[in-house]
Amino acid sequence: NTVDWLYQGSFLSLIDLIPSYFQKIIPLSYYKKNGFNTITNYGESLISITFVQESSSEIESQVANRLAEVDMSHTFSDLKRYITLVSIELVRNAIIVNKAKKKIHLHISQTQDDIIIEVCDPYGALTCGDITGRLKKIKATGEYEMKKSGAGLGLFMVISSVNYIRFNIDVGRRTEVICSINKYKRLKDFKQKEIAIFYNEGK
Repeated sequence: NTVDWLYQGSFLSLIDLIPSYFQKIIPLSYYKKNGFNTITNYGESLISITFVQESSSEIESQVANRLAEVDMSHTFSDLKRYITLVSIELVRNAIIVNKAKKKIHLHISQTQDDIIIEVCDPYGALTCGDITGRLKKIKATGEYEMKKSGAGLGLFMVISSVNYIRFNIDVGRRTEVICSINKYKRLKDFKQKEIAIFYNEGK
């Protein structure tokens, strides 16, 4: 059975308590502002790229080159780096299962307050148990502190870098991951952010 999980405090410290199957994992501050609603406003389109079998360095190069043209002078200086990191990890996760060499789509847009990152693949292979299993493994092994590579670290880095992430899964057909990062003016505020996670399985 899936559940809605409302939490308060550090997401990292609570990972091992997360239910294995969920629909919503929401910090109390998000709930007070938005209830259980998801993001629907995608704003102004910034970047749209299609990938197939590119390496991490090729993805990084394309995303970074396109982001270089976007004005983010009013945000903290590392925001573009985090946008690039999230984009690389989500695209690479999709490419790993992309044996048939189908198209994987990356779209980045912005609203007044947020950057929205969306990655879609034609597989629908990611399950709720995959997500919680990887997060709990990273927490249990401490790999997030030692910066070791391994299964789950990429997804952990993505979730740690965003304010909001939604997984829409049409099993065996399509995966859509949508993230948002607030345009913080200070890195300190970014580091103190809370994280809302949504998982939706079905057409």
